Amino acid sequence: MMRDALRSIFKIRLSDRAVAGLALAVVGLALLAIGSRDPRTHGLGVLCPSRRWLGIYCPGCGSTRATYDLLHGDIIAAWANNPATLLLGVPVALWLVASSVVTLVHGRRPRLTLPNRLGLWLAGALLLYTIARNIPHAAFDAWRPPVVHETSGS
Repeated sequence: MMRDALRSIFKIRLSDRAVAGLALAVVGLALLAIGSRDPRTHGLGVLCPSRRWLGIYCPGCGSTRATYDLLHGDIIAAWANNPATLLLGVPVALWLVASSVVTLVHGRRPRLTLPNRLGLWLAGALLLYTIARNIPHAAFDAWRPPVVHETSGS
């Protein structure tokens, strides 16, 4: 899918290995950028659009801080910023990195077979997670990321 998108944008033909190498480089640079500066103090300069325009926390709010905390070994703080990052983001990221490495080594993409309804279950879970983290009651405070100044990144 990414290869086809790159082909249509740049009108070039990329091998699976080239796409995998490019994906690994982009992920590595993104992790280096996130891990080098604490988003709580430096921020990304952009507030999440759903938080800014709708006033609600999306399922990704707090992910940048959670990723920073994971890169620095602080699992408790990462969980406090966004549990979905640990439960969904990390496994998906690990699979993408592993599949890119397999593609680089073997020259072909691995197949991932998932149950047909898994996407619906995940979408439903993320919807419920979004609703829970936006209920204004003390019982749901743990679902929201800690408040940082409003101009910082997520």
